[in-house]
Amino acid sequence: MRGREVFKLWLRYVGRAALGAILMVLAAMAVDDGARAQTMAAVGAGGDHRSPDHCKGPAYLVGFVVRSGDWLNQIGIICSPVDTNGRTGAPWFGSLRGGNSGSPPHNVTCQVNEVAVGLLIHLTSDKRRVRGIGLDCKNAKDVGRQGLGRIVNLGKTDTPAVSELCNPGNAIVEVDINNGADVNGVGVVCGSGPKIVTPPAPSPAAKTLPVPPATSVSSPATISQMVPGQVLAKDGCTPAAKVAPAQGDNDSPTAEGIIVCLINAERKARNLSVLAVDQSLMSATIAEGHAAVTLKWWHDGASPHVNPQTQSGMTTNAAIDSRVKGSGYCGNASKVRSDGEIAYDGAGTGNYSDDQGHPTNIPCLIGCGTPVAAVDWWMNVSADHRKLILTPGFTHMGVVAIGDVGEPKNASTPARGLYIVEFGSCQ
Repeated sequence: MRGREVFKLWLRYVGRAALGAILMVLAAMAVDDGARAQTMAAVGAGGDHRSPDHCKGPAYLVGFVVRSGDWLNQIGIICSPVDTNGRTGAPWFGSLRGGNSGSPPHNVTCQVNEVAVGLLIHLTSDKRRVRGIGLDCKNAKDVGRQGLGRIVNLGKTDTPAVSELCNPGNAIVEVDINNGADVNGVGVVCGSGPKIVTPPAPSPAAKTLPVPPATSVSSPATISQMVPGQVLAKDGCTPAAKVAPAQGDNDSPTAEGIIVCLINAERKARNLSVLAVDQSLMSATIAEGHAAVTLKWWHDGASPHVNPQTQSGMTTNAAIDSRVKGSGYCGNASKVRSDGEIAYDGAGTGNYSDDQGHPTNIPCLIGCGTPVAAVDWWMNVSADHRKLILTPGFTHMGVVAIGDVGEPKNASTPARGLYIVEFGSCQ
């Protein structure tokens, strides 16, 4: 066989193999680009090294190995695969980044079957180091849900948080760590969330709140005027109405049912229709309540109705309208006829503050963090909130009650309570 023919045969076979290899590399790059649906710049300083730590996968961030003192001295990612049933597998540990000072290394992770969908990054005052991180954890089957999930903290989280949150449906697949002797900055890369295969099944019945009956309702001293301490069913919606939710409870059905009982008693006494609990409005309030106790922005005149992370620049009415319509209420945003929102938090004992946060001489009714105190403030201290409770056209409500506060100065006060109610009606 002549040399030219040998070369042609070599080119035919080796060239095809090379082309195939190139196509495989390009395909892998395309998959990798697809997985990196969001890349966010690191928050903090540059450090001596930039270490992009990718979960060996497919896998997702579920926690960190951490050394810390006044700030994070060293971290390493912990990742887990997720099967089609939403179960997390054996963890994989990345390299440790930073120095060896601080506490002994320990693991801080989401719960089993949860993955991280965002980080709340707290920096030192000079912005040169990462002081702490809040892991935003959601069940692997629930990464498409809007709003924050369960927050797990590592290090110090007492400075304002900068959020790096994946879009709904995504989860963290890489953490870029700027480091030297300490952890100087952190950024995240989000990819498509776990692929869950859900077998066909009938839709489960909506969970109903344990709403107690109002066994006794006093007649209002006056229908139209605010009378502090006049909560008509304060003795009729179970004794638990006078107790704050369990501290740290992020969703207290008992306290939520009591709020429904107390509000409907106020409406019924004034010949208004009672409001039914709507699951879409419940979901909206629960997500907003979790955000409030995590970010704690309810201070210095900031509106409790405008989430600074997701609704910055929006008016109060626009923020509430966006939240209600985004919840799926009425089945379609265009079918929402009216909506409104009331919010309250309190702790310990003492006097109420007014709508602008200024102290009043009106004492809290049976503790400042209790359900009856919330309704007393709405009905008898804030005219705007009272007007919403007594709006004739509303037909539904959703409630969240949490054993915490959105006001940072009361974060360590006992008997804390935060309450949000969404109202609405459909066309």
